[in-house]
Amino acid sequence: MTNKVITVSRQLGSDGEEIARRLAEGLGVPYLDREIISNAAALAGVSEDTIQEAERSQSFLERMVELLGRYPVAAELGAPLPELPPIPPLTVDVYRKLIVDVICSVASKGPAVILGHGGQIALKEDHSVLRVFVCAPLERRITYLMNRESGTSAAARKKIQEDDSRVADLFRNHYKVTWNDPLIYDIVINSDRIEVPVAVEILLKAAGIK
Repeated sequence: MTNKVITVSRQLGSDGEEIARRLAEGLGVPYLDREIISNAAALAGVSEDTIQEAERSQSFLERMVELLGRYPVAAELGAPLPELPPIPPLTVDVYRKLIVDVICSVASKGPAVILGHGGQIALKEDHSVLRVFVCAPLERRITYLMNRESGTSAAARKKIQEDDSRVADLFRNHYKVTWNDPLIYDIVINSDRIEVPVAVEILLKAAGIK
């Protein structure tokens, strides 16, 4: 058991999810991924799918915010909006702050392993947090996706390149950092050179030292 929060950011196809999950099991702490979405959805009053899609697509988020305004549930169900005094509509910045608030809230409640959702940025002022980045060469990631999804090499390559571009744009535009910059992490794991069980052992030891 550790009393620390660990954030894990990863490239698609790098085994980052598996490393994070096993790390949480080894430490005996909660593994948080979908829970971030669930809490944000509850606070915003929308479905988890809506929040998840909004997080993935900036253009979708902007359309959702414009459409739903201050009353997302009513608008989503097609019901008429209540006649209330005008309230400033939700904005993209408000949504981003909501995700940050959720991460900070769950982190304040005790040790956990948080996968993705910009956790390394949301908790950047907390120097007790261990920030991990899991990466792998492109060809290895392509092979991983082909095996997992039974797709072609071309399809896997396209999906990885699109995901890399999307995440890089998100971090550059909203968090003003370079997503894969090693200087914003404490540990960088190349899962092509360090297999999952070894990576987990390294991080277990690091969690006890930091």
